[in-house]
Amino acid sequence: MLIVFTYLIVAILGLSIGSFINVLIYRLPIILGLETSQKDNLSIYKPRSFCPICNVKIPMYRNIPVFSFIFQKGRCAECKEKISLIYPFIEILTSLIFIVLFLINGPSIEFIFCSLSISILLSIAVIDIEHRIIPNSLSISLLLLGFVYSIFSNNLDPISSFLGAVIGFSIFYSITIIYSYIKEQEGLGIGDAKLLAAIGSNLGLQAIPMILLFTSLIGILIGLFYYKNSNQKSFFKLSIPLAPSLSISYVLYLLIN
Repeated sequence: MLIVFTYLIVAILGLSIGSFINVLIYRLPIILGLETSQKDNLSIYKPRSFCPICNVKIPMYRNIPVFSFIFQKGRCAECKEKISLIYPFIEILTSLIFIVLFLINGPSIEFIFCSLSISILLSIAVIDIEHRIIPNSLSISLLLLGFVYSIFSNNLDPISSFLGAVIGFSIFYSITIIYSYIKEQEGLGIGDAKLLAAIGSNLGLQAIPMILLFTSLIGILIGLFYYKNSNQKSFFKLSIPLAPSLSISYVLYLLIN
C-alpha cells in the first residue's frame, strides 16, 4: 500500500512539474519577444494562469493538470475555445518520466537530478521546435545543475563535468564557425553549442562522443520527417531544430548507463 501511495505522489509531482513546463513553453517566448500577449508585464510567475484567447484568469479548481482538460472536454470554460493537446501531453509525459526515473533510482539525489534535467530539456526541445531558439535561461540552468550535481554525486566528477561543458561547447561552436565560413550562412546555432555544453556538464566528458553519435542519427531521422512533410526540395536547406535530438540523446545515454 505504501509503495502505491509513493508512486501516486511521484505521478502527481510529475503532473505538477509538467504543468509548470507548459508555463515555460508558453511564457518564455513571449518574454523573449518571439510572441505577443494581451497581458502586460508577463513573467514566469505572474499573473496566474489565464486563457490566452479570452484573457480570463483560470481559478485553481479549473487548473488541475490533465483532469481539468478532461472535465472541460478540452475547451476553455469561459470562451469555449479548444485547448491545445500539447498541454495534457506534456503533463502526462512528464508524469510518466518521473515514475520511470523513480522506479530506476528510488528516492535519491539521482532521481532529483534526472527529473530536473529532463524537465529542463523537455522545455527546451518544445520551444526549439516551435520557435527555433534555445533560451539562455534554460541552458544556463541546466549547465549549473550539472556543476552542482557533480559536487554532491559519486557518479560525476567536477573536473569531468567542467571539461564536458568546455569540450561540448567547443565542438559545436567550431562546427558553426567553419560552416559559416565555407557556406556563408549559419549552420548550427550558438544555442545548440550552449546546450551541448550544458549536457556535457551533466554527463561528463566521457559522454560527449556517444551524445554526438546519438544526436547525428536521431537528427537524420527527424530531418527526414521534416523533409517528407515540407515543400523544400533540398534536404540540406531544411531548418531542423537540434534540441529534440540532443534531448533524446541525453535520455538514451542515461538509460544505457
